[in-house]
Amino acid sequence: MKKTIILCVGNTDRGDDAAGSYIAKHLKPNDKRYVINAGFTPESYTSTIKKIKPDTLIIIDAADMNLKPGDIRVIPLDKIKDTVNISTHNISLYLLVRYIKQYVDKVLLIGVQPGKLTGRMTKSVKENCDKLIGIIEDDKIDTIEEL
Repeated sequence: MKKTIILCVGNTDRGDDAAGSYIAKHLKPNDKRYVINAGFTPESYTSTIKKIKPDTLIIIDAADMNLKPGDIRVIPLDKIKDTVNISTHNISLYLLVRYIKQYVDKVLLIGVQPGKLTGRMTKSVKENCDKLIGIIEDDKIDTIEEL
């Protein structure tokens, strides 16, 4: 049976940077899908990823992609280094993906464009996170536009 890990990254104290954590809180795991709320330390879950041995790892994080707040894109792995990441995690996603690719067949990064990094999540980001949850639950990730 194919397994997928959804690794959600975000800081709940930084407005729209909480997008990943919000998705982790509302996305239901099942027998094929593991959901990890990595907060701002995604590197702490590399041993969990290696232990589960998923076919696919999907990382969801707020990323400044010069789009409208709430816009969602698949960020090609070769563009990760060029994409300005606004999260507060300790290791760049570029380094994390480079390391973890040796243990996972497919790595996919989904970015959510933040609007603000203070207070609560904005309405547009929250609404689009809810849409992304539906897309994941319906196994329609391939319908997300690429950056």
